[in-house]
Amino acid sequence: MSTVLSLFQDETSSIITFILVFGLGVWATVGLPNFYLMFIEKIGNASFSDLLVSMSKLVKSLIFTIIISLVVFVSTFIVMFVVGGAIASFIFTDITLGLGAIIGILVICLFIIALTIFDLALVLTPYIIIEHEHLSTIEAMSLSIKMMKGNKWRYFVIQLSFIGWAILAILTLGIGYLWLIPYVSLTQANFYRDLSFNSINN
Repeated sequence: MSTVLSLFQDETSSIITFILVFGLGVWATVGLPNFYLMFIEKIGNASFSDLLVSMSKLVKSLIFTIIISLVVFVSTFIVMFVVGGAIASFIFTDITLGLGAIIGILVICLFIIALTIFDLALVLTPYIIIEHEHLSTIEAMSLSIKMMKGNKWRYFVIQLSFIGWAILAILTLGIGYLWLIPYVSLTQANFYRDLSFNSINN
């Protein structure tokens, strides 16, 4: 009986932990971008209250998070199915190991590229949710795709520029991330602000 009770408590604790972590992620998706947008607008005078957002924005962030999670889950399942099929073909047919491995690697590479493009296209969604509260989550995602058209490579290169700093942060046992994460977040907010300014003027 005590063993069953212990397992139930562990399961309950895991569920509560998952809900808390998931909820924190939903808030951070819009709360942190909101803070850095206010940091830019107030010229460095953002306050703790700028981390707080309205319930409607949190709901849209929740919907956005669920959509992204479902897309990643389904696409990962499809890739695993295809790779599994390639492995099965290698085992039960005359396909050579080299060909099976090449097919598997190609599928995985295509999956990574497609997922990266998908992520780049939707990267501005949290900022749009914050600044255009009248838009639905899907409309915010559509606007992000439109704004990122022709700008994905530029954003990707900006992200690559942080690799050296990330390595240095690791060498400091993670302490460097206390400076790197705000720097990256502010750069992303400035990137959005630049695109939104250009879209208004164009």
